[in-house]
Amino acid sequence: MPEQDTSLRVGELAKETRISVRTLHHYEKIGLLCASGRTAAGHRVYLQRDLERLQQIVSLRDLGLSLPEIRHCLDVEGASLQQVLASHRRALDERILQLERSRMLLTGLLARLSGPDLLRCIVERKAMRDENWSPDLSQRMQGRAREVGEERYQEAREESRALMRQVREHHRQGHPCDHPEVIELAKRVQAARLVITGGDPVLTAGLRRFNDASFARSGADGGATDPALIRYVEEAGKAMS
Repeated sequence: MPEQDTSLRVGELAKETRISVRTLHHYEKIGLLCASGRTAAGHRVYLQRDLERLQQIVSLRDLGLSLPEIRHCLDVEGASLQQVLASHRRALDERILQLERSRMLLTGLLARLSGPDLLRCIVERKAMRDENWSPDLSQRMQGRAREVGEERYQEAREESRALMRQVREHHRQGHPCDHPEVIELAKRVQAARLVITGGDPVLTAGLRRFNDASFARSGADGGATDPALIRYVEEAGKAMS
């Protein structure tokens, strides 16, 4: 469409795009979207290229990018949208890790709590998390995720959980740790955990310490953090040789 075919004032643009006039004014104030023209009376006039830029802004905003990130993508010469999106995904993955930890804590609380002791136990669980899940441990996990790739890292975590559920069933049925199926499961668990930890002894010990503390607090009998179940897997691993 020829550019002169699109000529909208700010109110018309707001109605056309369902974006408030206040938002459009804010975009202009920060230099994100400026009207290409003015009427004789000084009113803003938006042309086709402005509408296209606004559509790009809205699309990137819907992906969760901040306005400074959007401006960087659109205005900085040589800026890589792929790099910006990858960085944004890493930030989301970090947030997901934080939410998963919170969810685990809440699950343990809901399994055992009722009445006035709730607040006291919440404080205890937070203290356990702060004691056993240090900033250094979080940084090591995030670094490992970047090293192997976010997608592969998350796949390994999901695989480990699924495998431990199968191991738990064998343990519940009383199968010996040198049972062929248990040995095979242990082998796959070890492979998944190697992806997660990279063999980092500090990260491995930190995760083990947190699992032990989580199990001790939640009392989730038979859960994946059960030390007896973890020892069962370790003994099956030794039986491989």
